Amino acid sequence: MWLAVGPARKRLRDPRVRKLCRFLGLGLLGVSAGGVVEVVVEPRPWKPRQDTTRRARLIDEHRKRIGDPAQGGSTRQPIMTAYRQQALACAASLAEGPRSTSELRAVVPNAPTILLRNWYGWFTRVERGLYKLTPEGAMALARWSPLAPNLHR
Repeated sequence: MWLAVGPARKRLRDPRVRKLCRFLGLGLLGVSAGGVVEVVVEPRPWKPRQDTTRRARLIDEHRKRIGDPAQGGSTRQPIMTAYRQQALACAASLAEGPRSTSELRAVVPNAPTILLRNWYGWFTRVERGLYKLTPEGAMALARWSPLAPNLHR
């Protein structure tokens, strides 16, 4: 499909007009006052650029998840991410009592980082390299355990 524009030459050179025509898949023709027709933009389907960084992050997140614990159609609920699954696996291991980071690393490879950052407030440090579960962690474990029963790999 083509769009023809009359003698307004200045408007034809505006990059915003050309970009809009490319987005819409339209061809743009410039018609001079003497009747000369010039092709400004060829009509072709618009192809967005690939965002390889975003795609790699999405694939990595999907690869790290265990199962599909997300409830379809739920709103106002936190999303079950791979990080939350790993934190819950650490919490499940700490439910039996305080443990060292080297023991938890067998369950979750990046357990020391999860325990040190303590993003959700579920863990407390007893001494260097030894952590235990907080009451918030026990409540989170009770809340999330029905949705993610297979946390251990």
